[in-house]
Amino acid sequence: MIISRVTSDEFGRLYTSANNHIYNTVSFNELNAGRCRQVYYLSAGKVGWILGERDGLLLSPFSAPFGGPVYGPERPGEADIEEAVKALVGYGRERGLGVRVTLPPALYYPEPAPLVEAAMARYGRLLYTDTNHHIDIRAYDDPLKVMHRSARHNYKLSLPLDYRFIRLDGHNPDDIARAYEVIRINRAWRGYPLRMTLEQVVRTAPVVDGHFGVLSLEGKDLAAVQMHRVTPGVMQVVYWGNVPDERREVRPMARLVPEVMAWCRDIGVSIVDAGPSSENGVLNVGLAEFKESHGGIPTQKQVYELS
Repeated sequence: MIISRVTSDEFGRLYTSANNHIYNTVSFNELNAGRCRQVYYLSAGKVGWILGERDGLLLSPFSAPFGGPVYGPERPGEADIEEAVKALVGYGRERGLGVRVTLPPALYYPEPAPLVEAAMARYGRLLYTDTNHHIDIRAYDDPLKVMHRSARHNYKLSLPLDYRFIRLDGHNPDDIARAYEVIRINRAWRGYPLRMTLEQVVRTAPVVDGHFGVLSLEGKDLAAVQMHRVTPGVMQVVYWGNVPDERREVRPMARLVPEVMAWCRDIGVSIVDAGPSSENGVLNVGLAEFKESHGGIPTQKQVYELS
């Protein structure tokens, strides 16, 4: 199979499809082009690839949670995927560049996922597997039904409190900044990295249909969420968290999660991707248990090195 580098405009015409997630679109990758040496838009028949060159590697993604194959209007079969992966390996070899691909969790594309994983394994090696969690909103009509015992307990403790969940305007920089400040404090408090600046979040929001909300008590924002609509039916939690508070009974996260699920259901989302619960294959047990206590379902997110 011939694989060829095309312009971003041509790539967009060839692979514009509801079969693709937002991180595999030209608009998202052009927005983040400054994060790599150059962006490669590669066409291999029914399958395309968007990769960024950095540190001697072609990366898919180069600035997102996952990348993987990009599909056109006609869904590829096993032979199409096989040849596209093989062609990508050859493209990297000819230029002396390694290739690293992080596949989306199978919740996004369950049908081709085994075919893609098998082709990746034949032409490369599995570097590591991360654990990802998602929540099926269709089973979330009553949060108490899917919560584990500890989450139910914390949720019930929070109910007497006069919380307000405020759905902010994702097109308003001031509203975005309001949610971002809570997340910034949370990350500093927990010792977690905050990989997006406020400016980056504001610029990214219109491209990914960003949704932001805060949970307020007595006029103080105690928790916040930032989400991207990755596909029409899947909303991904990019950040959520709470600020420190000495009052044991406030339980902001126990209250925030059901509010977020209700919001997503109201806007037609069927699945909430709660994001990775591990990094470089190392599981964050506490984070995984928190997500599963609210109905989170674990799936795999695989990272391959092709050669």
